[in-house]
Amino acid sequence: MWQAYLDGVKKYGVSKIEGNAIQYVLSVAPGQKDRIKFTQFANATFNRKEINIAFKSLDLARVVQLTYPVTSTEPPMQVGYRKRPGLQFLETGLLNYFHGFYRLVGGKTVFK
Repeated sequence: MWQAYLDGVKKYGVSKIEGNAIQYVLSVAPGQKDRIKFTQFANATFNRKEINIAFKSLDLARVVQLTYPVTSTEPPMQVGYRKRPGLQFLETGLLNYFHGFYRLVGGKTVFK
């Protein structure tokens, strides 16, 4: 299923460059452990705008979610969109599979 995501992700891009950026983001994003930067994301050759569009497309497809920090603790909460966002995968089973947290037992895949 993860390979199907990687193979079919190019269709979300409007142009070929955006499709390649989306595929790159999806292939390296599971390895990110801290808040992300759109500028030179994971040493990418894509510019900030292309990476931003890729994350927004994946957010709309409900594959990942960008979580921005809150700058106020009193209602109404103020979201700090100028701060670096965190990255949350909405399908944790695929994320576990990507990181290798599984093993085969009797021909069945069992997560550790």
